[in-house]
Amino acid sequence: MSLELKFHKRVVIRRGFVKRMNVVIVSVMLSIAGAIVLFTKVVHPVSSIPKMALILCSSAGSDLTVTSSTQLDPNCTYTGHFNITASNVFFDCRGAMIDGVGKSGIGIEVSAPANADLSNVTIDNCIVKGFTNGMRITRVGFRSLQAGAEYVNGISGVLIENSKIIDSSGAGLYIDAYVTHTTVNKVSLLGDGSTGMYLEAGSMDNVVENSVFLDNGYVSNGPYWQAVPGLNNVWWWGTGREGLAIDGSRNNIIKGNKFQGNSAGGIFLYKNCGEDVNSQPQSWFPRRYDSSNNLIENNTFTGGVDGVWIGSRMSQDVEPLDCSESSYISGKLFDIKLDHAPNNTVLNNTFYDVTYGVRIEDNGTRVIGNKFYGGSNANYAVVVGTRYRTSMLSEPVSGTSIIDNISNIPNPSPYRWIYGQVDSKFQNNSSLNLFANWCPGKDLPLDPLLFVEAVRAGASGGGVPPPPNPTPAVVGTQTPCS
Repeated sequence: MSLELKFHKRVVIRRGFVKRMNVVIVSVMLSIAGAIVLFTKVVHPVSSIPKMALILCSSAGSDLTVTSSTQLDPNCTYTGHFNITASNVFFDCRGAMIDGVGKSGIGIEVSAPANADLSNVTIDNCIVKGFTNGMRITRVGFRSLQAGAEYVNGISGVLIENSKIIDSSGAGLYIDAYVTHTTVNKVSLLGDGSTGMYLEAGSMDNVVENSVFLDNGYVSNGPYWQAVPGLNNVWWWGTGREGLAIDGSRNNIIKGNKFQGNSAGGIFLYKNCGEDVNSQPQSWFPRRYDSSNNLIENNTFTGGVDGVWIGSRMSQDVEPLDCSESSYISGKLFDIKLDHAPNNTVLNNTFYDVTYGVRIEDNGTRVIGNKFYGGSNANYAVVVGTRYRTSMLSEPVSGTSIIDNISNIPNPSPYRWIYGQVDSKFQNNSSLNLFANWCPGKDLPLDPLLFVEAVRAGASGGGVPPPPNPTPAVVGTQTPCS
């Protein structure tokens, strides 16, 4: 598949208000300048920014700290790491490649101490390939921030636009904990090893728009056989990762993007269970916030099993993650914890040939005005319900609103609830040009462990077993309901 991505520079002009100005003074000023505009933020074309530093090809292999507006030479290939550590910086790659294939680390980083402020940074027209993360915005020392003081200082107002992030080994674009008001516009995340983009716990008020998430998630826990440590000739097959992870991140707008070919699915909303609390205490930190009040609007999802999965870890066995959150079911290689992704909205999106368009395992979700196309009668528009929370805690999914959705999937009963539901609203939804009912459905298959699709003994005499069939397991067709 070929994608032609046309990038255009965006000039962001916000007009301030002139209060109580004398009419005579205004007239004189207008005659001289033509207009009076008070700018709160200006993103200029490179040619109009004075004294913009140029990083020459002779420095293309260096790791550099950037503290003022800077441009790259489009004739160079840069292989170093760029760290933007100051406010009011315009970093324009001018289409230059930053190549970190085979390297760890970060291609372009925006960073500041957790007790400092940084704002008004624009990263424009960059192509970043390789590295662990193509780009990352991080507050150094955020793990030590006390509850209630996470936003006293911070990084906000970062704009990343007109760029490509390709073939990172981890998440292509990582928005770290407690970072706010980042805008990602016209960015292509292509073939990144983990999620195309990751919104970390406590980040909020970010906007992701007009971007492409294509073929991400095939390296980290990917869909191939891997040996189980400590067990002879036992193998596990991974699920891979989703295009966009919203992990304990809230009040974000995800709008006008395209999701296709990502290993595990499109957008997953969940709250990290506090992984690695014992095994890697230096990387652990408390996750204090739910993945809530996010708006997912006017996006397109093509292919795959899960389009939007809300509360994606509610029924998942997270035993290998070494979590700090308390369990309500546990046993040998079995650990179930509550996930937290309430009160999210899925509005006016379009789904093509997705097995489960919208999958809901937490409360207060609104699914309104979406359209579902293609596939087979084993595909479903909306599936609501969660297994263990319902059976063990008597807390089925509640308060779901499913309104004004249109399904043209060749399945007359594409709206299903499983394991029970309460206090839901199902109104004016159609299937194949007829008013549709909301039906009970079969239990959905669950993976044996989070990120693990299958576990198998190796082939006779050693060696990997054949791929799971089918891959992945799905519920299949069901009897239509009247």
